[in-house]
Amino acid sequence: MTRIRNNTEVVRTYQLTEQLSVDLTEIPRRGQFPTCAFCGDGNYWHVTWPTSVALARYLAAPARTRTVSGKQVLVIGCGAGLEAIVLAKLGAVVSVLDHIPAALQLVAHNCVRNQLDPITLHTCCWRDVRALRRLPAYEIVIGSDVLYDAMAARGVHRVLRHVLLAQGRAFIADPLRTDSRGVDTFLALMTGAGFSLTSRWMHSAVYGKHRRIQVYTLTPPATAGR
Repeated sequence: MTRIRNNTEVVRTYQLTEQLSVDLTEIPRRGQFPTCAFCGDGNYWHVTWPTSVALARYLAAPARTRTVSGKQVLVIGCGAGLEAIVLAKLGAVVSVLDHIPAALQLVAHNCVRNQLDPITLHTCCWRDVRALRRLPAYEIVIGSDVLYDAMAARGVHRVLRHVLLAQGRAFIADPLRTDSRGVDTFLALMTGAGFSLTSRWMHSAVYGKHRRIQVYTLTPPATAGR
């Protein structure tokens, strides 16, 4: 369900399970959005992309609920906040990371909309290694649609190397793309760093279309640590 809030914003309701729904303010009419102070890039944080909806449904399944409840979780490339809010509702202790401060402000706004306590916000570009080293460690890292090209894939690899605890786990979701160089780069980097990896395809109807999403589950090598 979509409700018009003003000329630039809408409120969308995402029904993830029979019991779990999330209301999000989004900005579908893209204007001149701010860019990252470190790398100069913009972002696509202003709406919720289909992969985010599919991953949120995957995380809300009973088996994953037990996995995330009570855990310290970092959501990278947070968008409008769907996965972060779902994880908080499932009992996780959630932080979000994005290189655009306006994206984090939108997530904070949507936490209030969903009657959640404030979550931890990290403004950090994943190309900025010094900033990544200052981040705390996490038991779980979540990301959706963050492997869109080889440069992004190297950034996600860098984040996981720096913040994921040795006994931790990452869930990275990616849509079926014609150009797979981002995914190929990511898989080569992660397996080369000793991470164990499994994947599964999932199917989800999002925005009236049937979507095919691949969810990668990664665990660090036993020697990893901070």
